[in-house]
Amino acid sequence: MSAVPKVWKRLMVTFLSVFVALLAYGAVAILVSSIVFMTWFAFIGFSNLKVLYSLGIVLLVLYLMGSVYLTIIWQLASVVSVLEEICGFKAMTKSRALIKGKMWTAIIMFFNMSITSGVVTIAFQNLVVHGVSMNMAGRVFLGVICSALFLGLFLFGFVTQTVMYFVCKSNHHENIEKSALSDHLEAYHGEYAPLQSKDLQLEQYDV
Repeated sequence: MSAVPKVWKRLMVTFLSVFVALLAYGAVAILVSSIVFMTWFAFIGFSNLKVLYSLGIVLLVLYLMGSVYLTIIWQLASVVSVLEEICGFKAMTKSRALIKGKMWTAIIMFFNMSITSGVVTIAFQNLVVHGVSMNMAGRVFLGVICSALFLGLFLFGFVTQTVMYFVCKSNHHENIEKSALSDHLEAYHGEYAPLQSKDLQLEQYDV
């Protein structure tokens, strides 16, 4: 919590940059879809609607793939904004460069977290919100459990994103100087214990 006042500005700039990128991406997707469908109706009309539906599904899948990609870039850019002195579009550019070579790992992590969060959300809705067959005490108890699971998932997500950052740095053979990282973290929290071991050269390891 003591680090939040010192990093929230950079995180907010990064969040706003990603928000602008998502808005631009959505606008381009709507424009491209409109042009495709208008061209289809202008030259082909209402015939071959099955092909049109298939084309719409393809466009939707491509849009979702782009959204997942931007979300992964955003998650790693948030870590970059905390551990490095950059934010905004620069953090997104750095995140995009780091994620190369580990995209499938990041995608698997993203879907694992998303599926787990979805399961907890469905359980909360069915057991707590719409659990009419249970008494109030049981619903409150399950609500507390679901809230604790949500909190654990959020914290676990932050940890996995940070680990992913170091894995990507290692994959690109970038050095992480422990003393510099220690000083950087100590600036967030005066009680942070400096790392005493020698600097870690990640390019020597295969993660």
